[in-house]
Amino acid sequence: MINNISNVGHHNISFGSLNNPVKPFTTMTKTGLVTFQEIDYKKGLTPHALEELGGFFLDKFASTSSHPFWKFCKKGSPSFDRQIYESYRNEELMDAIKSKLNDPDATLMVGFDRLKNIVGAIFTNKLDVNFQNGKKGEYLYIDLLAVDEKSRGLNIGKQLLNNVISASKDRFKKSFVVAYKESVPFYKKQGFEGLKLNTVEGKKLESLFAPDRADYPVYASFLEKTI
Repeated sequence: MINNISNVGHHNISFGSLNNPVKPFTTMTKTGLVTFQEIDYKKGLTPHALEELGGFFLDKFASTSSHPFWKFCKKGSPSFDRQIYESYRNEELMDAIKSKLNDPDATLMVGFDRLKNIVGAIFTNKLDVNFQNGKKGEYLYIDLLAVDEKSRGLNIGKQLLNNVISASKDRFKKSFVVAYKESVPFYKKQGFEGLKLNTVEGKKLESLFAPDRADYPVYASFLEKTI
């Protein structure tokens, strides 16, 4: 259970991101009420909550993408390796969230059910890009987005994504995401398009992300959306 989330509807609520706060909201699904709330970056996350959130993202990615690496992180798989799982959770997810959460442009929003189980979460931050033509760009970077398997198809991912984008529209002109092939149809339904690699901006973004993405372009795609 993420235990530092304020109660929805509290008049003195402290939003998570400083520059583009997202108002808390609830939605009724077929499985019950889901509450969405930002994590307050001033309070941060307890070690237990950070581990829980990192594990949530990792479990969902491992069950979604067909990239061969994820078989080592997929619980129940014959190839599951706890050491690899914990290393990736701690070093690639937990450390990244912890280091970026204090950025005033960072947004970490979590959706949880009446039993306080996480059913969806999104983590976004600012992506600064310096282009060769002297121009600078600031993108709303969709760093992490995941929904529990049992809650998919209930518009939870859509609401998380669209509420964060809506709250950021006065701050950013474009949004960028690296999406697994299996998730591309979802993002396209939300208005994302493939990165235009024939443009200065597209080439620069590809050069920044491709070297560190062993899953690109076979298992992952670069997408963007004008906000």
